[in-house]
Amino acid sequence: RAAEGFAACLRHVQSHADKPQLILSGGDMVMDSFDQGEERTKLLWELFAKVYKEECSIPMDGCLGNHDCWGGNKAKSKTTGDEPLWGKKRAMSLLGMSKPYRSFSRAGWRFILLDSVFVENNSYTGKLDDEQWEWLDSELKADAKTPTLLLSHIPILTATQLVGAKKGAAKRELSDSLMMTDSFRFVAAFAKYPNVKLALSGHVHEVDRIDY
Repeated sequence: RAAEGFAACLRHVQSHADKPQLILSGGDMVMDSFDQGEERTKLLWELFAKVYKEECSIPMDGCLGNHDCWGGNKAKSKTTGDEPLWGKKRAMSLLGMSKPYRSFSRAGWRFILLDSVFVENNSYTGKLDDEQWEWLDSELKADAKTPTLLLSHIPILTATQLVGAKKGAAKRELSDSLMMTDSFRFVAAFAKYPNVKLALSGHVHEVDRIDY
């Protein structure tokens, strides 16, 4: 009943007296295309697009999640990686994204949307590559005054990693797929640019607030 739930959520958001002007999605619009073949993936994205078109009058923007990347697990999805819409291409096409990361300004804020999911070896890692880091550095340097929000699927920093160890485990191990592996670079950047006021993320399915 995913379509019913998604529709109910959109109706609720739009029913507020103070109606939102923008919806930000933290990714994972469908569940799941990472492990799935072409037929199942196509069905899920068509269902998402249908409900959004029929039920939502508010602009939506966001970043991609691991479940949005088609065929990332080549073994389970039976893909080769050479398919025209493999990886992030299908989601980007349907969502109208020219790039998986970008920025825009609205209502006195600047929004920076990151691509935090890097597919490799039938799995994925949370990080930015060198090209995206160079872009982010230039974005932050270009405007050090406007209040700025960063949005990523995988959290930059999360306390859920500190309490998520299995009971009885000999030691706590941080997962490269549940938190950014380059968190230290973000912390250093935020120290230089205090106009970065908020970093939002999805992925871990828990409510987690950190004031660092």
